[in-house]
Amino acid sequence: RFPADDRLKKVAASLPDETALILVMPPSYKNRLLPGTEQAFVNRACKAAVSTVAQAHARTSVVDCPLHTSENRNPEFFFHTLHYRQPVAQAMEVDIADAIHRVGPFKKKD
Repeated sequence: RFPADDRLKKVAASLPDETALILVMPPSYKNRLLPGTEQAFVNRACKAAVSTVAQAHARTSVVDCPLHTSENRNPEFFFHTLHYRQPVAQAMEVDIADAIHRVGPFKKKD
C-alpha cells in the first residue's frame, strides 16, 4: 500500500471537470528494475495504485515511461538509478504533450 494513494485519489476527485490531470511514472536506469526483484514488484504495485488514482477524475492520463529505451540504457543520462538528466526529460516531454492531447480540450455541457 502506498501512503499517498488515498490522498491522490481525493485530490483527483476534487479537481474541476475542466482540469486535466497528467500522472507521470518516470523512467529509471536500466538495471534498477530487474525482473523478480523487490524494486520491480514495488514498481508494478505503484503503477497499479496510480491507475486507480486515474479513475477518480475523467480528464486524466497516465504517462508510463517505458523501461527499455535507448535513453534509459545510457549511464550518461542519469545522475544515479532514479534521477535522470536533460536528454531523458526531453524524451518524456513528447509523451507528456501527447497525454495532454489525449485528454482533449474541455467542453462545457449546455
